[in-house]
Amino acid sequence: MKTKVFWRSKRFWQILGLNGLVIVGLFVLLTVSSQKLLNGYAETNYKNMMNGSTQRLNSQVTNMVHELNYIGENIQRDSEANVITENDLVRYLKEITTFASLIDGGTVIHTDGTVLAHYPERLTLGKTQANTFSNQEEISFKQLTNSDGNKLFQVTIPIFKDAEVYRNFKLIIDVDRNPLFRTLFSTLEFSENNYIAIYDTDGKPVFENNRIDSESFISSFQINQQMLTDMSPGFKQVYYQANQEDKSYFVSQQTINALDWSVLMAIPEEEINIASQELNKVLIPVFIILSVSLIILITIMMHRNLQPINRLYHAVEKVNKGDYAHRIEQVDPTSDIGSISAKFNLMLQDLERYRIDVKQKTIELHQQKNFLNRIINFNPSAIYTMNWEGEFTLINKQFASLYGLIPDDILGKKEQDFNPKADEAWHYLKINRAIMMTNEAQEMEDFLIDANGNKKWFHVGKVPIMGDTGGQLQLLCVATEITEIKQQEELIKYQAFHDELTGLPNRKLFIETIEREISYAQEHDTKVALFFLDLDRFKYINDTFGHDAGDALLKMVSQRLQSILIEKDMVFRFGGDEFTILVPQLNDKQKAADIAKEILSILTKPYNFKEHKFIITASIGISIYPNDATNVDSLTKYADTAMYQSKQQGKNTFRFYTEDMENEVAEKLRLEIDLYQANERNELFMHYQPIINTKSGKMTGVEALIRWEHKQLGLIPPAEFIPIAEETGLINEIGACALRIACMQMKESNDKLEKPLFLSVNLSPVQLEDQEIVAKISKILEETNFDPKLLMLEITESTIMKNKNKVIYLIKQLRMLGCKIAIDDFGTGYSSLHVIKHLPIDILKIERSFIQNLLVDDKEDAVLAAVFEMAKKLDLVVIAEGIETEEQLEYVKQKQCDYVQGFLFSQPLAADHIDIFRKDNQ
Repeated sequence: MKTKVFWRSKRFWQILGLNGLVIVGLFVLLTVSSQKLLNGYAETNYKNMMNGSTQRLNSQVTNMVHELNYIGENIQRDSEANVITENDLVRYLKEITTFASLIDGGTVIHTDGTVLAHYPERLTLGKTQANTFSNQEEISFKQLTNSDGNKLFQVTIPIFKDAEVYRNFKLIIDVDRNPLFRTLFSTLEFSENNYIAIYDTDGKPVFENNRIDSESFISSFQINQQMLTDMSPGFKQVYYQANQEDKSYFVSQQTINALDWSVLMAIPEEEINIASQELNKVLIPVFIILSVSLIILITIMMHRNLQPINRLYHAVEKVNKGDYAHRIEQVDPTSDIGSISAKFNLMLQDLERYRIDVKQKTIELHQQKNFLNRIINFNPSAIYTMNWEGEFTLINKQFASLYGLIPDDILGKKEQDFNPKADEAWHYLKINRAIMMTNEAQEMEDFLIDANGNKKWFHVGKVPIMGDTGGQLQLLCVATEITEIKQQEELIKYQAFHDELTGLPNRKLFIETIEREISYAQEHDTKVALFFLDLDRFKYINDTFGHDAGDALLKMVSQRLQSILIEKDMVFRFGGDEFTILVPQLNDKQKAADIAKEILSILTKPYNFKEHKFIITASIGISIYPNDATNVDSLTKYADTAMYQSKQQGKNTFRFYTEDMENEVAEKLRLEIDLYQANERNELFMHYQPIINTKSGKMTGVEALIRWEHKQLGLIPPAEFIPIAEETGLINEIGACALRIACMQMKESNDKLEKPLFLSVNLSPVQLEDQEIVAKISKILEETNFDPKLLMLEITESTIMKNKNKVIYLIKQLRMLGCKIAIDDFGTGYSSLHVIKHLPIDILKIERSFIQNLLVDDKEDAVLAAVFEMAKKLDLVVIAEGIETEEQLEYVKQKQCDYVQGFLFSQPLAADHIDIFRKDNQ
């Protein structure tokens, strides 16, 4: 009876209708979505296959074009391509087709259009095509059709003669028959029911394959004309008229980049939709059966579960109204709803216990809040919360102490109420409101002047939060002091831009400053003077008194420079013993000159270092913006150039930059570059000045003199290129080379003599700085087998006086090899008798200026007499240089001079002239 009542009830039909509606909706949704997914997958799959086929073809065509270009370039380089007779040309064409399987034939055309040769006959071009000569200098490609209807692909290769095209090789590929060419198109197959075509740039078909079935068939002309005209490269769905119906096709157009061909592919929409149609045939009947079964099952289940659910619903309503004593009756624990009802009853039993727990948790929460307040108040960071109006809702002691207050003095107030700087307070309020509006946390660095007037830096983090009063938005700020870190950053920045020794701004700050001053001068039409200052003889101070003295000197120089400059003028340590000075807003050139004079004057005053006192000078170069240059690099370079000019003109002076200086520097730079290659070009060679024994009148030795004959500039004086070699360090290589050549040549000459000649060679001061100089000389003597006892090494007197202890040690090592040591240019180094008598030397060479003036100046006579007397007492051999007259020769003979040399006897001689001079001299 109950069952009949239920089936006839209105509630049953409502449930049944609702279930049916849901199932039908699910069926429709599943059918539509599955069809779309399958169609979309099929469309994507075919699109990928079309694109993959086109990409493979594009890659293969690109390789084919590269191969054709390679063949063409080989033909252009092959002398066989220039043969004259037709038979030779035909033979050459046959060889090309034999060795290049891609080529089926070809035609050779002269510049006047004459066909010189053709192979084979079946690929003969039409008369118009054959007579077409191309002046194009690049290898080109073109599709043709001959008189037999063959589709041909032509490669035109220009052959050059006297830089002009005079012959064309037109290589032919039979598109329909060439196996390699047909292989290219086989990669395009992607479906049994499709259309594929390839067109060249003129719209002519290169390949076409229409496999669309008769029902969906459309003419290739339809597809090609519409796609080439309307469709841009890509993949899209288009509609064409086929069998008097509009048919939908998925069409792809891609470009073959190497030949600019178009690849067209089409497939009917039915081909793509086949999978979804087949699925629907199976899906619909199965789904109908499942739907009917499901409706029946759901209806029965809903009827069984309806009553327990209603009881549970009424129980929830009771609890919601506050009746926690209500329980669900007639619970069947074996059913799902019954189990839920039973658990609901248990939940109600636990609910009272949970209410008690909540009260306890509330108490604990208040305790945690108090603990959090303690943490906040004793936190070293300044912490506060603020509402939209700018009122402080939470303050810790650290924040309040910044203003000399306590938290209660600030809580509930605005910053404007206690901060005397109203503008600053309003500024921070706007920042805080912006953060609350964007609801994004921000971090920043800021400083604050505290109640004691100290500047303190903070890392500030501001986060918007929900307040505890009605959900009002507030701002939490945590400020951690970073004053010490900031001070460290300032120190690091200072150290990066200032010289550690002198405290002056360094080169990096100099570049920034001069760029800023040039910009200012350009804007206000003023001038800027740049002084480039280099200390004279600073290396001597370092070497003589030690680096501590050099450092102290640099400090004193920087202090003196700062003391004479006005506030707007700036001095920088450029590096080493170089300083730069900027004088902005310069009125006239005379002001710069006055400043330079003042600098030179103050720098020449004595310097005291411990028990030592010394004097140092400076050389200054000056360039002026914008007179000399308008950029930093050029302005610095020109000031440096002028400074070196000051050094060359005697030091302790200043020079303004001129264009002539640049020319001189350029000439010097050219010589420096050419000097690097002079040895490789064999431009360096040796001459020898005879040294005559005053007693016998015979040549007993020679002085080796290096010479440089520049291929463009001719003979370069040693006075010009030796200083360059010393500055660049090339003197070490050149000196070693000169010693080796001299030893070899004199060894060869001495082997012919009963009494060998001694060889005198000069050593540069730079060579003496080389720690390996003794080992190098020893190696050269060993390699050339030259007797060390016949080698005399000349060292200038000034070199010895600059670093006496080091040079004496070096001289002792050289004498241990067996060499003799001579002081060259004696009389110019201001050495005392006390110094000379302790030097381990063998020979004195008197400087030529004493000889030239001895018959003119009585003082020179007295000096020379003293030198000869000193040499006699010290048992030293004396050589007089620069003997040019008989009077000079007679004078030194009277003074018992041992050897002489000069133009009176001979100019410097080439090695092969030494024997001739020796015979004449005897």
